[in-house]
Amino acid sequence: MADPKDEKEQQAKLEHQEPIDTSILIVDDERSLTQSLSRGLRKTPYRIRTANSGTEALAMMEVE
Repeated sequence: MADPKDEKEQQAKLEHQEPIDTSILIVDDERSLTQSLSRGLRKTPYRIRTANSGTEALAMMEVE
């Protein structure tokens, strides 16, 4: 079982990292789900992007 102190230290490190040049793309047709997941990942050093369909996700990836 993980030590809660270690988990808190890891979270603190993630929250204070500079943004990195890596993105997470969340794709789902249910907007509330993508918004919830996006909020949950907000404190990570990743750029979070959301798409509401596979077609929209592919179009976003082509631009990147």
